[in-house]
Amino acid sequence: MADLFIPDFDKTDPSFSAEKTEHYHLLCSLSQRMLVFVILDKTANRFIRITRFSGHDFLRGDDVFKEIPDFIRHLDYFGSFDGPADVVFETSKCTLVPEALFDSQNPEAYTKLSFNLQKDQTIMWDKIPEINAFNLYPLPPEVLKLAREVFQNAGIFSFPTVFIAGILSRYKNRPGGQRVFLNLRDGLMDIVALKGNRFEYFNTFDFKADTDVIYFLIFVFEQLGINPEEAELSLSGMIDHRSGLYELIQRYVRDVRFEKYPGNFNFSYVFSEVPAHQYCTLLNFHLCEL
Repeated sequence: MADLFIPDFDKTDPSFSAEKTEHYHLLCSLSQRMLVFVILDKTANRFIRITRFSGHDFLRGDDVFKEIPDFIRHLDYFGSFDGPADVVFETSKCTLVPEALFDSQNPEAYTKLSFNLQKDQTIMWDKIPEINAFNLYPLPPEVLKLAREVFQNAGIFSFPTVFIAGILSRYKNRPGGQRVFLNLRDGLMDIVALKGNRFEYFNTFDFKADTDVIYFLIFVFEQLGINPEEAELSLSGMIDHRSGLYELIQRYVRDVRFEKYPGNFNFSYVFSEVPAHQYCTLLNFHLCEL
Protein backbone atom coordinates (compact mmCIF):
# COMPACT_ATOMS: atom_id res chain seq x y z
CA MET A 1 0.00 0.00 0.00
CA ALA A 2 2.84 2.36 0.77
CA ASP A 3 4.14 2.02 -2.79
CA LEU A 4 0.73 2.85 -4.23
CA PHE A 5 0.22 6.07 -2.28
CA ILE A 6 3.23 8.33 -2.22
CA PRO A 7 2.17 11.99 -2.02
CA ASP A 8 3.10 14.45 -4.74
CA PHE A 9 3.34 16.89 -1.87
CA ASP A 10 2.27 17.21 1.76
CA LYS A 11 2.30 20.79 3.02
CA THR A 12 1.70 20.87 6.77
CA ASP A 13 1.76 23.78 9.16
CA PRO A 14 3.74 23.19 12.40
CA SER A 15 0.58 23.92 14.41
CA PHE A 16 -1.10 20.79 13.06
CA SER A 17 -1.82 18.18 15.72
CA ALA A 18 -3.53 14.81 15.33
CA GLU A 19 -4.84 15.32 18.88
CA LYS A 20 -6.84 18.43 17.95
CA THR A 21 -8.88 17.04 15.08
CA GLU A 22 -12.18 17.91 16.76
CA HIS A 23 -11.31 21.51 15.84
CA TYR A 24 -10.56 20.66 12.20
CA HIS A 25 -12.60 20.18 9.05
CA LEU A 26 -11.35 17.62 6.53
CA LEU A 27 -12.15 18.04 2.85
CA CYS A 28 -11.36 15.25 0.39
CA SER A 29 -11.42 15.81 -3.37
CA LEU A 30 -11.67 12.62 -5.41
CA SER A 31 -11.17 12.55 -9.18
CA GLN A 32 -10.19 9.98 -11.77
CA ARG A 33 -6.47 10.44 -11.20
CA MET A 34 -6.11 12.56 -8.09
CA LEU A 35 -6.81 12.60 -4.37
CA VAL A 36 -6.48 15.87 -2.48
CA PHE A 37 -6.94 16.37 1.27
CA VAL A 38 -7.31 19.82 2.84
CA ILE A 39 -7.59 20.61 6.55
CA LEU A 40 -9.12 23.80 7.95
CA ASP A 41 -8.55 24.74 11.57
CA LYS A 42 -12.03 26.04 12.41
CA THR A 43 -11.00 27.79 15.61
CA ALA A 44 -8.42 29.91 13.80
CA ASN A 45 -10.30 30.02 10.48
CA ARG A 46 -6.98 28.94 8.98
CA PHE A 47 -6.01 26.35 6.40
CA ILE A 48 -3.14 24.34 7.83
CA ARG A 49 -2.60 21.32 5.57
CA ILE A 50 -2.93 20.22 1.96
CA THR A 51 -1.84 16.86 0.57
CA ARG A 52 -2.08 15.53 -2.98
CA PHE A 53 -1.78 12.01 -4.39
CA SER A 54 -1.86 11.22 -8.11
CA GLY A 55 -0.50 8.84 -10.71
CA HIS A 56 -3.22 6.20 -10.45
CA ASP A 57 -6.55 5.58 -12.12
CA PHE A 58 -8.31 5.77 -8.77
CA LEU A 59 -11.85 5.14 -9.98
CA ARG A 60 -11.29 2.50 -12.66
CA GLY A 61 -8.37 0.58 -11.24
CA ASP A 62 -10.13 -1.94 -9.03
CA ASP A 63 -7.00 -3.04 -7.18
CA VAL A 64 -6.05 0.55 -6.45
CA PHE A 65 -9.56 1.58 -5.40
CA LYS A 66 -9.81 -1.30 -2.95
CA GLU A 67 -6.73 0.03 -1.19
CA ILE A 68 -8.10 3.56 -0.73
CA PRO A 69 -10.22 2.98 2.42
CA ASP A 70 -7.34 1.40 4.36
CA PHE A 71 -4.96 4.02 3.04
CA ILE A 72 -7.18 6.87 4.27
CA ARG A 73 -7.71 5.23 7.64
CA HIS A 74 -3.94 5.03 8.11
CA LEU A 75 -3.27 8.69 7.39
CA ASP A 76 -1.50 10.22 10.37
CA TYR A 77 -4.54 12.32 11.24
CA PHE A 78 -7.49 10.29 10.02
CA GLY A 79 -7.46 7.33 12.40
CA SER A 80 -8.44 9.59 15.28
CA PHE A 81 -10.19 12.29 13.29
CA ASP A 82 -13.12 13.68 15.26
CA GLY A 83 -14.04 16.70 13.15
CA PRO A 84 -16.51 16.99 10.29
CA ALA A 85 -15.56 15.84 6.79
CA ASP A 86 -16.90 16.35 3.28
CA VAL A 87 -16.15 14.73 -0.07
CA VAL A 88 -16.03 16.58 -3.39
CA PHE A 89 -16.38 14.24 -6.36
CA GLU A 90 -15.12 15.37 -9.75
CA THR A 91 -17.59 14.48 -12.47
CA SER A 92 -18.03 15.64 -16.05
CA LYS A 93 -21.72 14.78 -16.14
CA CYS A 94 -24.30 16.99 -14.51
CA THR A 95 -27.37 19.06 -15.25
CA LEU A 96 -28.88 22.11 -13.55
CA VAL A 97 -32.60 22.05 -12.76
CA PRO A 98 -34.53 25.07 -11.41
CA GLU A 99 -35.77 24.46 -7.88
CA ALA A 100 -39.36 25.24 -8.91
CA LEU A 101 -39.31 22.40 -11.45
CA PHE A 102 -37.38 19.79 -9.48
CA ASP A 103 -39.12 16.62 -8.30
CA SER A 104 -36.88 14.52 -6.06
CA GLN A 105 -39.12 11.50 -6.63
CA ASN A 106 -38.28 11.39 -10.33
CA PRO A 107 -34.72 12.67 -10.91
CA GLU A 108 -34.30 10.50 -14.03
CA ALA A 109 -36.77 12.74 -15.83
CA TYR A 110 -34.14 15.50 -15.87
CA THR A 111 -30.96 13.51 -16.38
CA LYS A 112 -31.86 11.18 -19.24
CA LEU A 113 -31.37 13.93 -21.81
CA SER A 114 -28.02 14.98 -20.34
CA PHE A 115 -26.25 11.71 -19.52
CA ASN A 116 -26.77 7.96 -19.44
CA LEU A 117 -26.92 6.39 -16.01
CA GLN A 118 -24.53 3.43 -15.82
CA LYS A 119 -25.21 0.22 -13.91
CA ASP A 120 -25.51 0.70 -10.14
CA GLN A 121 -24.91 4.45 -10.35
CA THR A 122 -26.97 6.70 -8.10
CA ILE A 123 -28.35 10.07 -9.11
CA MET A 124 -27.26 12.62 -6.54
CA TRP A 125 -28.16 16.28 -6.32
CA ASP A 126 -26.80 19.38 -4.64
CA LYS A 127 -28.85 22.47 -4.00
CA ILE A 128 -27.24 25.74 -5.05
CA PRO A 129 -29.20 28.37 -3.09
CA GLU A 130 -27.62 31.33 -4.86
CA ILE A 131 -29.35 30.42 -8.14
CA ASN A 132 -32.35 28.50 -6.72
CA ALA A 133 -31.38 25.37 -8.60
CA PHE A 134 -30.32 21.76 -8.10
CA ASN A 135 -27.29 20.20 -9.75
CA LEU A 136 -27.92 16.54 -10.59
CA TYR A 137 -25.08 14.11 -11.33
CA PRO A 138 -24.33 10.35 -11.36
CA LEU A 139 -22.31 8.87 -8.52
CA PRO A 140 -20.50 5.52 -8.94
CA PRO A 141 -21.33 2.94 -6.24
CA GLU A 142 -17.66 2.71 -5.23
CA VAL A 143 -17.52 6.42 -4.44
CA LEU A 144 -20.77 6.30 -2.49
CA LYS A 145 -19.49 3.35 -0.47
CA LEU A 146 -16.19 5.09 0.20
CA ALA A 147 -17.92 8.25 1.40
CA ARG A 148 -20.36 6.40 3.63
CA GLU A 149 -17.96 3.87 5.16
CA VAL A 150 -14.76 5.88 5.49
CA PHE A 151 -16.07 9.43 5.83
CA GLN A 152 -18.98 8.66 8.12
CA ASN A 153 -21.75 11.26 8.00
CA ALA A 154 -19.79 13.18 5.38
CA GLY A 155 -21.54 15.32 2.83
CA ILE A 156 -21.01 14.44 -0.83
CA PHE A 157 -20.87 17.23 -3.41
CA SER A 158 -19.96 17.43 -7.07
CA PHE A 159 -17.05 19.56 -8.23
CA PRO A 160 -19.23 21.60 -10.63
CA THR A 161 -21.50 22.50 -7.70
CA VAL A 162 -18.57 23.79 -5.66
CA PHE A 163 -17.16 25.62 -8.68
CA ILE A 164 -20.43 27.45 -9.33
CA ALA A 165 -21.38 28.12 -5.71
CA GLY A 166 -17.87 29.25 -4.78
CA ILE A 167 -17.79 31.83 -7.56
CA LEU A 168 -21.24 33.13 -6.69
CA SER A 169 -20.29 33.43 -3.02
CA ARG A 170 -17.11 35.33 -3.77
CA TYR A 171 -18.67 37.75 -6.26
CA LYS A 172 -22.18 38.29 -4.88
CA ASN A 173 -21.24 41.70 -3.47
CA ARG A 174 -18.96 42.71 -6.31
CA PRO A 175 -20.99 44.30 -9.09
CA GLY A 176 -19.17 44.91 -12.32
CA GLY A 177 -19.13 44.01 -15.96
CA GLN A 178 -18.97 40.65 -17.68
CA ARG A 179 -16.92 38.01 -15.88
CA VAL A 180 -15.99 34.57 -17.23
CA PHE A 181 -14.36 31.81 -15.18
CA LEU A 182 -12.46 29.00 -16.87
CA ASN A 183 -11.34 25.96 -14.86
CA LEU A 184 -9.14 23.25 -16.35
CA ARG A 185 -9.26 19.67 -15.14
CA ASP A 186 -7.92 16.42 -16.60
CA GLY A 187 -9.37 16.61 -20.12
CA LEU A 188 -12.27 18.76 -18.90
CA MET A 189 -12.96 22.48 -18.90
CA ASP A 190 -15.62 24.20 -16.81
CA ILE A 191 -16.97 27.62 -17.73
CA VAL A 192 -19.11 29.94 -15.61
CA ALA A 193 -20.23 33.38 -16.78
CA LEU A 194 -21.53 36.20 -14.61
CA LYS A 195 -23.11 39.43 -15.73
CA GLY A 196 -22.20 41.74 -12.89
CA ASN A 197 -22.83 39.46 -9.93
CA ARG A 198 -25.70 37.58 -11.62
CA PHE A 199 -25.30 33.99 -12.78
CA GLU A 200 -25.64 33.66 -16.53
CA TYR A 201 -24.08 30.41 -17.77
CA PHE A 202 -22.39 27.11 -16.86
CA ASN A 203 -21.14 24.17 -18.89
CA THR A 204 -18.44 21.51 -18.91
CA PHE A 205 -16.67 20.47 -22.11
CA ASP A 206 -14.33 17.62 -22.95
CA PHE A 207 -11.11 18.66 -24.64
CA LYS A 208 -7.98 16.98 -25.96
CA ALA A 209 -5.88 19.86 -27.29
CA ASP A 210 -5.25 23.51 -26.43
CA THR A 211 -7.10 24.49 -29.59
CA ASP A 212 -10.22 22.74 -28.25
CA VAL A 213 -10.12 24.99 -25.17
CA ILE A 214 -9.94 28.08 -27.37
CA TYR A 215 -12.74 26.81 -29.60
CA PHE A 216 -15.17 26.26 -26.72
CA LEU A 217 -14.15 29.47 -24.98
CA ILE A 218 -14.83 31.52 -28.11
CA PHE A 219 -18.05 29.57 -28.66
CA VAL A 220 -19.33 30.60 -25.21
CA PHE A 221 -18.26 34.22 -25.72
CA GLU A 222 -20.16 34.34 -29.03
CA GLN A 223 -23.25 32.58 -27.66
CA LEU A 224 -23.50 35.07 -24.78
CA GLY A 225 -22.49 38.10 -26.82
CA ILE A 226 -19.41 38.72 -24.68
CA ASN A 227 -16.78 41.11 -25.97
CA PRO A 228 -13.31 39.52 -25.35
CA GLU A 229 -11.84 43.02 -25.28
CA GLU A 230 -13.96 44.01 -22.30
CA ALA A 231 -14.67 40.85 -20.30
CA GLU A 232 -12.62 39.69 -17.34
CA LEU A 233 -11.43 36.07 -17.66
CA SER A 234 -10.30 34.27 -14.49
CA LEU A 235 -8.35 31.02 -14.76
CA SER A 236 -8.17 28.17 -12.28
CA GLY A 237 -7.22 24.52 -12.18
CA MET A 238 -4.52 22.72 -14.13
CA ILE A 239 -3.02 25.58 -16.11
CA ASP A 240 0.26 27.43 -15.70
CA HIS A 241 1.28 30.95 -16.64
CA ARG A 242 4.26 29.47 -18.52
CA SER A 243 2.10 27.15 -20.61
CA GLY A 244 1.35 27.44 -24.29
CA LEU A 245 -2.36 27.39 -23.51
CA TYR A 246 -2.08 30.49 -21.36
CA GLU A 247 -0.25 32.31 -24.12
CA LEU A 248 -2.91 31.17 -26.60
CA ILE A 249 -5.75 32.42 -24.39
CA GLN A 250 -4.07 35.83 -24.13
CA ARG A 251 -4.24 36.19 -27.89
CA TYR A 252 -8.03 36.07 -27.79
CA VAL A 253 -8.95 37.64 -24.44
CA ARG A 254 -7.49 40.91 -23.27
CA ASP A 255 -8.03 40.78 -19.49
CA VAL A 256 -6.79 37.38 -18.24
CA ARG A 257 -5.94 36.69 -14.61
CA PHE A 258 -5.43 33.75 -12.28
CA GLU A 259 -7.78 33.12 -9.37
CA LYS A 260 -6.42 33.59 -5.85
CA TYR A 261 -7.12 32.02 -2.48
CA PRO A 262 -10.38 33.27 -0.92
CA GLY A 263 -9.76 36.27 1.28
CA ASN A 264 -12.25 35.12 3.91
CA PHE A 265 -9.71 32.74 5.46
CA ASN A 266 -6.22 32.71 6.86
CA PHE A 267 -3.60 30.49 5.30
CA SER A 268 -0.51 28.87 6.72
CA TYR A 269 2.70 29.94 5.04
CA VAL A 270 2.97 26.43 3.56
CA PHE A 271 0.15 27.31 1.15
CA SER A 272 2.45 29.85 -0.50
CA GLU A 273 4.30 26.83 -1.87
CA VAL A 274 1.19 25.67 -3.77
CA PRO A 275 -0.23 27.55 -6.80
CA ALA A 276 -3.37 29.21 -5.44
CA HIS A 277 -5.35 29.03 -8.68
CA GLN A 278 -5.00 25.24 -8.84
CA TYR A 279 -6.87 24.63 -5.57
CA CYS A 280 -8.96 27.77 -5.04
CA THR A 281 -12.16 26.02 -6.16
CA LEU A 282 -11.72 23.34 -3.51
CA LEU A 283 -10.90 25.93 -0.84
CA ASN A 284 -13.96 27.96 -1.84
CA PHE A 285 -16.04 25.06 -0.50
CA HIS A 286 -16.23 26.71 2.92
CA LEU A 287 -17.79 29.82 1.37
CA CYS A 288 -20.63 27.88 -0.20
CA GLU A 289 -24.05 27.62 1.40
CA LEU A 290 -24.36 23.92 0.60
